[in-house]
Amino acid sequence: MAYSGDIKTLALTKILDEKLKVSMVSRVLKINRRTIEYWLKIGANKLPKKIRPKDISAEKTQKIVEFVSQNPGLYLKEMEEKLGFSDTNIAYHLKKAGYRPKKSQIIPRKRRN
Repeated sequence: MAYSGDIKTLALTKILDEKLKVSMVSRVLKINRRTIEYWLKIGANKLPKKIRPKDISAEKTQKIVEFVSQNPGLYLKEMEEKLGFSDTNIAYHLKKAGYRPKKSQIIPRKRRN
């Protein structure tokens, strides 16, 4: 079972800041003691951060679409350098705008005779 970042943070806060025992926190939160010990071992900085919602702004999508229409031959990495957005972000916005990749990823095999 995957635990949310909030539960992990709460458990670590109780142990590290409030000085409660691992067994007590595990009983209260109904989480296995070994799981909490693992979280302590890897440290709080390795725990997943809260997931940010994707930035889907119409202005950003419009800017990317206009740039692509003016520069149709560029690859995502080249667009990334010129626009200042990540290549995955550009691909996401282009997909939402109805654009598809310009090159197929399928490479045909040579047939044996």
